[in-house]
Amino acid sequence: FFLVIAFVVVVTADDCESDLKGLVQECKQYVLFRANPRIPPSDACCGVVKKVNVPCLCNKVTKEVEKLVCMDKVVYVC
Repeated sequence: FFLVIAFVVVVTADDCESDLKGLVQECKQYVLFRANPRIPPSDACCGVVKKVNVPCLCNKVTKEVEKLVCMDKVVYVC
């Protein structure tokens, strides 16, 4: 969901859920539509982003998620 990577890490669904929870906890204020200007992410957010399983999280992006999360800001946070 957050990074373009050159390799795929195989993890369990539980790991993907853990990644998602970490992203929500540390990064949501940087990617929601309501936060109008782009805000540089915190070190904690960057740390979470560097460890997530991107292919797994990309599968969780639905139309409903896209209504709340600004994908332009997601790319900026990366």
